[in-house]
Amino acid sequence: MIRITSKRDGFRRCGVTHRGTVDYPNDRFTFGELETLAAEPMLTVTVIEETPAEAPPDGTGEVTGDGSGEALPPADDTEKTGPATAAIIKKKGKAGK
Repeated sequence: MIRITSKRDGFRRCGVTHRGTVDYPNDRFTFGELETLAAEPMLTVTVIEETPAEAPPDGTGEVTGDGSGEALPPADDTEKTGPATAAIIKKKGKAGK
């Protein structure tokens, strides 16, 4: 998932009007568009690494990862940057800003 935060609502770049923080699917932008978006000082671009959750077999709503029936520990909500976009963002000096 690609998360883009605009510093000013209504700011346009790459054919999109950016408002606040919006999440886009990974295939929404081309590599070239990601370079343009990451280089734009009015936008903050972050790639969120998604991990698919398994459906619980017993319908209890508890998600398990190893089939043991025990609930997984709380998810770490830390945002991770994907390798391709991380390189773009670092190259443009926007990592961690």
